[in-house]
Amino acid sequence: FWHCTFIISLQNVALKFGDAEIAGLTSMDYSFKGCTKLVEVSNIPASVTDMERCFYGCAKLEQAPAIPENVTNMEDCFSDCNKLTAVTLKCAYNQNFYKAFYGCTGLQAGSITIPAHELNEYRANAGRMGVAADRFKAE
Repeated sequence: FWHCTFIISLQNVALKFGDAEIAGLTSMDYSFKGCTKLVEVSNIPASVTDMERCFYGCAKLEQAPAIPENVTNMEDCFSDCNKLTAVTLKCAYNQNFYKAFYGCTGLQAGSITIPAHELNEYRANAGRMGVAADRFKAE
């Protein structure tokens, strides 16, 4: 779907993967990069580990799916998703989360839910992820 701006006849696009696992799917890097009409994705398969630039530049994305616990790379994952208002991360912080939320101006205090035992780690590295530390809250 990368740069899926060809969907010009649609106002907004919402994708739903369903509950079935997609066998062998571990990488969603660049999957929706630049899909400017994408507003929602229902879920990310639990097997996914790489989400680098997955939603980069999805300017209309308002609702993000929960990010699975196995994810270890979120570099630029939500960069420039300025309509994004909330996200839940089930995964532990990783150095590969650089600029994960850069330009996400819609995120406010407490809008990123993370595992309670990871709160200090996420807040300590908030600047590296391009977001203020107060955006993180424990689930």
